Amino acid sequence: KSSSLENMQKELKLKLEKAMGMRLPQAKAGMSGTKNTAAYTAYWKGVWNYENGKPDKAYTLFETAAKKDSSFKAPRLLMGRILLDKALFTQATALIRPMADAKTNDPRPHFLLGLTYYLQRQSSLARSEFLRAIDIEPDNPEYHYQLGLLDKEVFRFGEALEQFTKASALDSSLYDAWYQAGVIYSLMKQEKKALDALENAAKWGGPVIVERMRNDSDLAWLRDNVRFQTILVKSMRPKY
Repeated sequence: KSSSLENMQKELKLKLEKAMGMRLPQAKAGMSGTKNTAAYTAYWKGVWNYENGKPDKAYTLFETAAKKDSSFKAPRLLMGRILLDKALFTQATALIRPMADAKTNDPRPHFLLGLTYYLQRQSSLARSEFLRAIDIEPDNPEYHYQLGLLDKEVFRFGEALEQFTKASALDSSLYDAWYQAGVIYSLMKQEKKALDALENAAKWGGPVIVERMRNDSDLAWLRDNVRFQTILVKSMRPKY
């Protein structure tokens, strides 16, 4: 039923955006991506199965949606994401690469292809795809965050901080961006900046971030700091 599908869309919207590194428009017409009813229904059933831990069933439904409407890109993107989740990188690349090469103004294939290369430690290729996604959609915080992670891993700390700063400016609740910036400042022995970033991370991430702060070896030298301890205690208090 149409009403059931709309409720499903609302429930899954944020999860889907995270998985694909995309933002869904609010309007139903924009969210559908197809005028084919069968493709539309199969796609959203696939999304529901994907987010409820049934990727194989989801993949089959996405295949059905793509066959019903060959111009419907979203199911093929999520097929690529499922292959990526399964570490089937060759198959994922084969599916996503043609969409990235299609010369359309769509950042999503570039982002997913970048993730595919990133997970294979092909940093140069990953960086190129992330930059392409950012060039198309510069206000997407997830793109900046992922590029920041890549730069951090190859010790490009200045570039990584720039990306994490952009990500958190675009979405202040993106606690992982604050946290990663805090870790870099800690590695650089910039105490105040590290604590400022970690405080924001804990503000939005709560117990999840507190646990990481307690166990991250990159923060070991800060653990006896009074402000560090205050951040831990404050973030563990229940919010009413």
